Amino acid sequence: MKSFYFLSDLHLSVIEDCHRINRMIEDMQTDPHLSAIFFVGDIFEFNLNYRFTIFKDHFIFLAKIKSLIDQGIEIHFFSGNHDPGLADFYKEIGIICHHQPYTLTCISHQQTYQIHIEHGDLQEMGLIKSLFCRFVRLKSVMFLAKLIPIDLIYKITQKAAQKQRYQSPPIAQEIIDKIWRHMAINNENVWIMGHFHRLVHLENHYNQKLFVLGDGTQYLSFLRLEIFDECEKEISFTLYRLKENQRVKIGMGDHDF
Repeated sequence: MKSFYFLSDLHLSVIEDCHRINRMIEDMQTDPHLSAIFFVGDIFEFNLNYRFTIFKDHFIFLAKIKSLIDQGIEIHFFSGNHDPGLADFYKEIGIICHHQPYTLTCISHQQTYQIHIEHGDLQEMGLIKSLFCRFVRLKSVMFLAKLIPIDLIYKITQKAAQKQRYQSPPIAQEIIDKIWRHMAINNENVWIMGHFHRLVHLENHYNQKLFVLGDGTQYLSFLRLEIFDECEKEISFTLYRLKENQRVKIGMGDHDF
């Protein structure tokens, strides 16, 4: 049996948030079947592909990630609209980096599951949000952004992190319908994404599943995927959030806490 974990939208900037996420990772480490952790975008409040620089408050988080890799646990980082340029340094310490949607193939109960994973910013339907999310991912924009002094960027991210996180509205039905259509065309069974700061578990009449991972730092939320060695069991998905150091299951629906 293997356990894969998915979390998103950590928006790490201040060291206190890194401590919170490290505690959540330590909860995952109590799972004897832990095999991989997928960080599905907006891991950092801001990050570009700096060749020789990491922010000091990110160090304890990255040290935790390196210790997981050294234990043989697979770590995946996805780029998001806040961190479109994942550093080459991450690859050097063994992190698997994704700048495009990724399909995870799992075989269980004599059935093949195609699991689509992406940050989700490119699913925005509103004109302004959609254009902005595409704009910040342009290589030319990232190049110009790296011309801004590092200390100034650090101060900007600190201020952004101190702002109160807004309450996100339910995901628009037109976005959900677009995802269902994409899954039908591409024969996908499961869709996992972040970005919308909601905890979502939806299923349609074709037994396709949609998961949105919430706000990792605020909710301490994550998705667990269990893949069984024997063929008599189907793979299992469960959304959780940590509350008072206990895992609380999240049921079907679109949730904001």
